[in-house]
Amino acid sequence: MQGTGQVRVRMITEKDMDTLLRLYRAAHAFTTYRDLPFDDQQVIDATWHALSNPKTHGVILAEADGEATGVLYVHASRLLFTDVVCAQAIVFWVSLEARATRSAVQLLKAFEAWARNRNATELRLHITTGASNAKDVGKLFTR
Repeated sequence: MQGTGQVRVRMITEKDMDTLLRLYRAAHAFTTYRDLPFDDQQVIDATWHALSNPKTHGVILAEADGEATGVLYVHASRLLFTDVVCAQAIVFWVSLEARATRSAVQLLKAFEAWARNRNATELRLHITTGASNAKDVGKLFTR
């Protein structure tokens, strides 16, 4: 990616649906789930659910130079056995072209702020897709 390299993160709006579908398709194709059918309507429904339930769900979009570079779908809820609120990343994707930008870091910072605003005391990030770069992602999460 060329340009200033400045990354902006924001919560999505209903106008971002096509952009989200593009990012989620790219994420899906990169995972071990790529052989399962991608269901646009299921993604749209999940996105509308997040938009309709901002206290418990969110979708954070990263943009660099006006181009969508990454997405983080998040959820916060009380743990089953306690009142402690845990925030979890459900989908975390940064486009291959934007991996050298600050998109991933900015998304994670936005996730932390989002979780704090929901009084979450636990923040969970998982690598469950079997992606070939799982070791690098693990290093990012550790930092």
